[in-house]
Amino acid sequence: MLIPDKKKMDVDDSTLELCLANALVATNLLSLMHTRNMKKKKKARRHWVKPWMARKSKNVFNNLLKEMCLEDQQAFYDYHRMHRKNFAELLELVSPAQRLSITLRYLATGESRRSLEFQYRTSHCLISSIIPETCDAIFTSLKNDYLKLPTSSEEWQQVASVFSSVWNFPMCIGALDGKRVLIRKPSNSGSEYFDYKTHHSIIMLALVDANYKFLYVDIGAQGRASDAGVWDKCNLREYLEEKRLQECGREHHVDLRAFKELVGVIAMMLKMCGIT
Repeated sequence: MLIPDKKKMDVDDSTLELCLANALVATNLLSLMHTRNMKKKKKARRHWVKPWMARKSKNVFNNLLKEMCLEDQQAFYDYHRMHRKNFAELLELVSPAQRLSITLRYLATGESRRSLEFQYRTSHCLISSIIPETCDAIFTSLKNDYLKLPTSSEEWQQVASVFSSVWNFPMCIGALDGKRVLIRKPSNSGSEYFDYKTHHSIIMLALVDANYKFLYVDIGAQGRASDAGVWDKCNLREYLEEKRLQECGREHHVDLRAFKELVGVIAMMLKMCGIT
């Protein structure tokens, strides 16, 4: 029986560790190359359009909503937060109908785009572009009729008269307040949109008449700003302090010496105390 020479079997520990390290590196490299090769191979699509999504005729708009429109108008209102008559009037200005329905449903409920995808059988990626496009179209179509300041002393007098008769608040030309709208934190924004309620938000400052109709809206101030800070930078403050209000240009000058009150948050009212 041959007995191996012990001197030949003795291997230096450092040499063994080096061999193991080289083997480990080689294994990792092979694994990485295999992964890259697999990624380069294009995965064959099973469907360009999912079969259930291609059946547009069976979505909620072409079936359930049409049934509610004919049989249950209250259900139609609950779904869109809008009466069928108003929907038809808006549709004359903004079309097509399904895009308008998707947008109104999103605005009324805040449903996720994934949820709307299953209801309308429309890609959530497409819905992401439908909603802002339709909102822009609605604003463009309605802003001149439903969102404008009075442009004459007589119109302001009418606003004050309604406030006096409805709310028993004389010499008032509007109710002013701010609303924080929650948003996702924009990238690289730090604490700019972080408000005192520990949320990220933008601020909407709105002026309404005695019947809750919007006269003026300022949207987009960063959530960290206070109501007084937003008021200090909006155009409405300048118009009031200079005793002129206008819709556009400088052709409309309004004498507001007869009006002394603008209902709002305390900080804003203090800012306006000097206006007479």
